[in-house]
Amino acid sequence: MKLSEGINQYLAQFELSDIKNTELNYKIRYREFKDFVIENYGDAELENLNAQMINAYQLFLKNKGQCPNTINQKIINVKSFINWLVGVEILPHRPFNFKQIIKIKVPKRVKAHYLTEEEYTKMIREVQYSNDYYTLRNRAMLIVIISTGLRRSELLELKFENLKKDSLEFMGKGSKERVVPLSDFAKEILNSYIKVRDEKFGRKDQHIFTSADGKGISKDAYQHMIKKALAVIGRESERPHVLRKTFAYNYIRQGGNIFELKEILGHSDIKTTEIYVGISDEQKREGVNRIKFDFGVD
Repeated sequence: MKLSEGINQYLAQFELSDIKNTELNYKIRYREFKDFVIENYGDAELENLNAQMINAYQLFLKNKGQCPNTINQKIINVKSFINWLVGVEILPHRPFNFKQIIKIKVPKRVKAHYLTEEEYTKMIREVQYSNDYYTLRNRAMLIVIISTGLRRSELLELKFENLKKDSLEFMGKGSKERVVPLSDFAKEILNSYIKVRDEKFGRKDQHIFTSADGKGISKDAYQHMIKKALAVIGRESERPHVLRKTFAYNYIRQGGNIFELKEILGHSDIKTTEIYVGISDEQKREGVNRIKFDFGVD
C-alpha cells in the first residue's frame, strides 16, 4: 500500500468524529507529512518508510521556523500513524526502529522571576476575594506593590503619615529619608480605596491597609492574599517578593536608571539591585559598547 492511501484510510476514522477542529488539525498535520514525503521520496510503499525520511521531515519543519515542541508533537503523530498501520495489520511490523528518529531537544524554560504585563494585568483583573471590600483593598495593594516595589513590611506598616501628595516617604536606617514616587494611576487607585476604607473604619487606626476589624493586616493574611492572586496566573509557587522584582524589572526595561532604582528600593548595595533586574556581565558589556567617546585621536 502506498503512503497516500494509508494516510487517507487513517484519516477516514476522524470523519466519524464530532470534534471538527481535531479532525481538521489531524488532516493538516498528516497531509503535510504526506506531501513532504511524496515531494522528496515519491509516494513510497508503506513498508519502505524509514527513519531518514522522518529525520528529513523534522529538518524541514525546523527550517520553517517551527518550535521544538511543535516538531516533536508532529513526530508523535507520525509514530501513531505507523503504530496504527501495525495495529490494523496493514503492516506486519514497524518498518524501522523508532530509536533511529533524532529527538529534537526542547530548551529548558527558565521561569522569569518577575510577572509579565499579561500576567499582572490578568491577575489584578480576575482575582476575587470573599467580599467587595477585600477585593478593592487587595487590588489596591497589588497595584501599589507592583507600581512602587515596596517591601512587604513597608506595605503592611504603611500609615497615613507616610502618604504624601505624590509619593510615599519612609525613614530608613540612620534616620535617612527614603522617597518612593507614586504613579498617577497608583494614586488614583489608592485614593479610591482610602475613601471606602475611611467610610468603613474611620482613622482610629492609622494603617492604610486594614483587616476586617479595622486594624493592620497580619503577615499570614498578606501571604494568603498574594498566593491567591498568583494562583490566578498559575504562579502560586512564587514567593510574594516576585511583585517587588516585577516593579524593578519594568523600571529598568522602560528606561529607568539603576542608580535611581537602588534608592527607590532602599538597597544599600547596587549589586543587590543588579540581581533584582537580572543584569548579566554580557548586558553590561553591550551597554559599555553602546557608549561613544570622541577622544580626538585616530
